[in-house]
Amino acid sequence: MVFAYSAHTVCDRNNFILDTVITPGNVHDSVAFDGLYQKVTNHYPRIRVVTADAGYKIPWICKQIIDNGRIPSLPYKRPMTKRGFFKRYDCVYDPYYRFVICPNNKTPYDAAIDRNGYQVYKSIPFNCEHCDLRPQCTTNKQCEKTFSDICRTKPYAPRRHVNV
Repeated sequence: MVFAYSAHTVCDRNNFILDTVITPGNVHDSVAFDGLYQKVTNHYPRIRVVTADAGYKIPWICKQIIDNGRIPSLPYKRPMTKRGFFKRYDCVYDPYYRFVICPNNKTPYDAAIDRNGYQVYKSIPFNCEHCDLRPQCTTNKQCEKTFSDICRTKPYAPRRHVNV
């Protein structure tokens, strides 16, 4: 039997330990963050900059730190795209017409709205089936690619038609 644990420790700029939490090894760093962050910021309200490793670099934690008027100082995290594949920024989002343009100048259709209110786009298999750029785009057998985080500027809101 193997027992694993993680020690989440908060230190000041002089490396004095301010607080620590021990969690089971299968608990992600971001889960332990909330309680520890609240305890430390309540006890030391003058904290201005919060520094953490890459395990804590998720949108929820960054938003929480910024909303509390503090500055997050987190390391660079490389894109999670496979080597040789198109990056997220290789596709272009047009906010006026609300569609995505892939590197082969094709436009996927808007498939759904996710639970956070953002538009999700899917490629049309017919367009991707014989595309020369497909090996750099997707390995999906159905020739589908989902674009969900390209247009995350603001949640989807239906357009209102104005009679002029």
